[in-house]
Amino acid sequence: YKIGDSVSLENGAEVVSTTNNNAQNPNDSLNNWKYKDEKILNLDDFKKQQNTDADAFYAMLAYAKSNNIKSLNITRDITLDRKITMVQDATQWLNSINIDFHGHKVNWTGVGANSLAVGIIEVIGVPTSTTTTVAVDYPEYTSELTVADSSGFEVGDWILVRSTSTTRPDIYLNVLVRIESISGNVIQTDTVRRLAVRPSVATVNVTKMNVFDGFKITGNPLATAENQTARTNGIGFVQYQYGVNSH
Repeated sequence: YKIGDSVSLENGAEVVSTTNNNAQNPNDSLNNWKYKDEKILNLDDFKKQQNTDADAFYAMLAYAKSNNIKSLNITRDITLDRKITMVQDATQWLNSINIDFHGHKVNWTGVGANSLAVGIIEVIGVPTSTTTTVAVDYPEYTSELTVADSSGFEVGDWILVRSTSTTRPDIYLNVLVRIESISGNVIQTDTVRRLAVRPSVATVNVTKMNVFDGFKITGNPLATAENQTARTNGIGFVQYQYGVNSH
């Protein structure tokens, strides 16, 4: 049988639905079948009477990660009392995720963060344990790096080049670039740096990053925040850190 087929029932037979649009338990086997088949999740499938919208949001994200589902829907206005933080890892689970708000609002009722650089929704790429330092000075507008040890780095890796200097703005770097080639300990990147690299002045670290790639928030969501009486008590809406090809 397939969806749309007509069936006849003998006397006494019962019909059992395998698609419950008001599902309360994401661990229910029939609901799991539904989610995996459609490859789309809706926030309200994870909303229970006793939990908050933030609880449901985190449950939806956990299910999406476990089942490699990339399309997530918000189909009503929601209220968040704590931040939604998504962190990339070696599974690359955040790549190509699309959270569609369908024009709905996000109302923030949590405490302020004393910073507009902190988001109600945060998506974060993180450093790996593969790291080295720059060994040779380079002038501005160059794209090569000679490092102390290139082992563990590969072509296509995203790396964070960051100077530890806090007193020399002319050499302070915090740039995310991609490796195009490696020859010995010389790394060629895809980006020409605006600032010089001067390990002779201050240590410059090179770290392989687990970036998120192709993450999208769509549907023109609008955020409002309650109890924000001063700029110092403010909070931003969406913040991305160490991601590429995302909006």
